[in-house]
Amino acid sequence: PAPAPAAPPAPAPAVSAQQMVQSAFASAVPAAWRSAIPVRLEVIPGDMSWASSSGTIQVSQGHINAGPAIVRAVLAHEFGHLIAFRYGSQAFTGAAPQGWPSYSSRPEEAWADCVAQAFTGVVDPSHGLPACGGASLSFTGSWLAQGPAAHPRT
Repeated sequence: PAPAPAAPPAPAPAVSAQQMVQSAFASAVPAAWRSAIPVRLEVIPGDMSWASSSGTIQVSQGHINAGPAIVRAVLAHEFGHLIAFRYGSQAFTGAAPQGWPSYSSRPEEAWADCVAQAFTGVVDPSHGLPACGGASLSFTGSWLAQGPAAHPRT
């Protein structure tokens, strides 16, 4: 008699939204920055993601559903707020580091957009802002590339 057919391989276990966010965060934010600012990641319902000064980043299910590039950009954007909370000028909550050339009426969001674009290459401006570019993007990329140890905490 012929041998019994082999059983099909077991399906790969489903990746949870939390696991996907953890993986996307690791690929979106360089290790030196992740080491400098401890983060707790949470998945939340809805369409808005948030960062709190305590180090929590809440990623919305709506952003997760938008696909991997958007998730990476959102995580990097929210992490940009955490950078501002710790390394920014402190001129106002979420202010960018000293010397950053602002380009909008929402500079705290524009800074976070520039961080996201510098870290991920994904152009996904938030809050109806124009995309980060020119001197703002150049400053952000250079400042971030120096790493957290090059900047005093504020």
